[in-house]
Amino acid sequence: MRNFRFRSKKSESKKLVLLFLFIVVAIPLFLVNAAEAQIKENIERELEKTDVVIQRAKEAVWESRNLKAENLLKMADKLQERARNEFRMIRYRLAVELTLKARTKAYEAIGFTKKDEENENLVLKAIERTDQIISKAREEAGGLENRRIFSLLEMAINNQQKAKEFFKEHRLKMALKLTLKARETAQKVLSLTNKGKRLDRLAQKELEITDRLIEKASAIISAGSMGQQSHIQKADRLFNQARSLQEKAWDMFNQKRFAKAIKSSQKARELVQKALRLVEEDITPQMVENAILQNERLIEKGVEKINAGSNPEAQSTFEKGLSHQNKAREYYHEGKFKAALVEAKVAQRLITKALEMIQ
Repeated sequence: MRNFRFRSKKSESKKLVLLFLFIVVAIPLFLVNAAEAQIKENIERELEKTDVVIQRAKEAVWESRNLKAENLLKMADKLQERARNEFRMIRYRLAVELTLKARTKAYEAIGFTKKDEENENLVLKAIERTDQIISKAREEAGGLENRRIFSLLEMAINNQQKAKEFFKEHRLKMALKLTLKARETAQKVLSLTNKGKRLDRLAQKELEITDRLIEKASAIISAGSMGQQSHIQKADRLFNQARSLQEKAWDMFNQKRFAKAIKSSQKARELVQKALRLVEEDITPQMVENAILQNERLIEKGVEKINAGSNPEAQSTFEKGLSHQNKAREYYHEGKFKAALVEAKVAQRLITKALEMIQ
């Protein structure tokens, strides 16, 4: 009986030992399997994340048609495919490394498409700016007849058209290059048209100066008829040449040949000055005094007619003549004989004109 109890106790001890051993072995195995399942789930999640990023990259690359982005996307696809193969072969560490690399390439592809979009906006703004400059150049060149300007304008328009075609084909570098070239040419057109306008104003100013000099010289040269005959003949010849050149200068100005108009007018001015120097050598106090006395006699004969008349314009012209006559006297007494002679001749012209108006 005692032996039976002893054996029973011994059997129970063995069972306990076996149970303990099972627990000791089973628990780690369970923990390992659970950890492996968790790792597998985590890696699957990483692979799915990469799939999402690659899909986004595909959409962006398809819209942008950027070659660099397309190459990066192909690399991402290949890396992701290798990652899934490694995952199926339970090589988890390598699968993780590959899927993360694939995701990085996909993000880089998206980055290039965004950069490309920014570049596209920059090129589009450049094209729009060139359009504005070409439009302004067209407007400025519209009133001019200059072959070089119109040739440049046509070149700018053609290059801009090509730039727009390249932009539609998404060839941004060529589009930018051509639109900037078109803009540079259009700016040359603007520069030439602005230069033409400045030359227009300069030419008009030069011609008007010569006109005033000719008017002033006319009185002096005609007053010098009492001088030496040889000097007067030469002065008259020079003066007539000057007037002829000045007429040609105005013709050139009206034809928009501004540079030649300026040159012709300046040559006319030189001839007038030579004629004046010849006449001024012969201007004497007696000559000036005679001119002033002639005007006095003309005024005495005409003053009653002017006052008796009812022509306001004739009276105003007569009064201007008297004003110049007074200046002639002042210059004469100051010894400024040339200036006095000019004023006397102007006075004579105005007084004669006033008298003609009332007849």
